[in-house]
Amino acid sequence: MGPRPKVPVESGALTTAKPGNGAPAARLPPAQVRWLPLQRRARGFTLTELAVTVGVVGLLVFLLAQLLNTAANVITLGHKQMDADSQTRQLLDRIRTKLSRSHRE
Repeated sequence: MGPRPKVPVESGALTTAKPGNGAPAARLPPAQVRWLPLQRRARGFTLTELAVTVGVVGLLVFLLAQLLNTAANVITLGHKQMDADSQTRQLLDRIRTKLSRSHRE
């Protein structure tokens, strides 16, 4: 097995002795703790994590844009249909009026 990683204990100090060997534990000052391998992970995100996050957010924005575009097209088609119905109704009213006038004569 490989070496055991050093981990923080108590109030920021680390022990460097292996358990069970009877040697006193040497303590590292808290200023040196931030440079140990396990502490590196807590400082920020990796480039891979950021790239995946940007990709997922980009995909969500793309899908949202497609959804809004489709909704806008449906609304436009609905308005065109209502305009056509309105014009048809006006035309039929004119025809009805002209037919009723010609029938009276």
